[in-house]
Amino acid sequence: MAFNRTLSRLALSGNVMTHSHTAVMARPCNAVVMAIDTRFKSTKSNMVKPVVIDKNLSLRYCQTTVTGDSHAFEPSLFVGPVEGSRPLVVLLSWLMAREGNLEKYRSIYFKHGFDVLTVKTRPFEMLLPTMGSQRVALNLFNFLKNKVSTYPNVLIHAFSVGAYQFSEMLCLLQEGLSRQEVDGSCEIVRKAIKGMIFDSAVDVDGAAYGISRSVAGDGLSADLLEKSIKGYMRAFHNVATKHYEKSSKAFRNTPLRCPALMLLSREDRLGNPINNTVVADRWRELGIDVTLKCWEKSRHVAHLHKYPDEYVYEVNNFLKRINLGIHEQKDRDEFEMKFAAKKRVMVN
Repeated sequence: MAFNRTLSRLALSGNVMTHSHTAVMARPCNAVVMAIDTRFKSTKSNMVKPVVIDKNLSLRYCQTTVTGDSHAFEPSLFVGPVEGSRPLVVLLSWLMAREGNLEKYRSIYFKHGFDVLTVKTRPFEMLLPTMGSQRVALNLFNFLKNKVSTYPNVLIHAFSVGAYQFSEMLCLLQEGLSRQEVDGSCEIVRKAIKGMIFDSAVDVDGAAYGISRSVAGDGLSADLLEKSIKGYMRAFHNVATKHYEKSSKAFRNTPLRCPALMLLSREDRLGNPINNTVVADRWRELGIDVTLKCWEKSRHVAHLHKYPDEYVYEVNNFLKRINLGIHEQKDRDEFEMKFAAKKRVMVN
């Protein structure tokens, strides 16, 4: 009974999105970004309303804004981008993520001229994959296939269980590529994904702990919920657990060969650095170029909050390596000098 009541609460825990469609004229993002601002301040008043694809997917467009002789990128809402004019980043969020926190990550990519597709998965959708997370994965997969001419350059940035949500899409990609007659659209999507960033990625063995803490925080209630979810995973192996295990295998044996950046912390119990390192080693065996950044002290999905300069530095370097985003040398030099000075202070 108690577990049934918990599931009922989880089913009602999704965020409500508004369906607002306002059209303005688009301008291709062909200007260079101004100085990189690491002071991420987001309020409800300055967050643009998204184009809602469905209850889990929402798209925010980027456009240039001219101020004097300078150009800057800002989030905006308009009919659509010019084909191939801007890259797309797919942000697969952590559970129960607040819009204000997600906006801090979107702002990084708006400054680089990306459009941003945000993917949210609710706790209940995690617990019933065939009715939840697999449907989300299919919708995401179809979006990328249908929009490949508009977005031939895609970056994946997944947080926490967002890595699991992405791995459900990898299952679909693998199935399409392994057919006797290969689905051509699957190969196009595979080639369109130019890079992957995983922040505090959680594997199947951390699912119960992660879901319970996302819903109930810390304390006795979270401990009880964690035990309930573990019991659920044992009792309903065919309903849920076998799908987690399949997606975990797809994640470790990904059909993608694009570079990857993994952002971790030694203190993070959910995004276990040992498990992530094992995955990184496996990917290197497959020929994937993997960069692994592990901080000493930061909480789960809190690396940007704890180390804002270093986080943006790592993302910018990765974008430059995969030849995406906008990089003006003078701004990069200024940022790197600031970062180097901060490191010297820390060492001394």
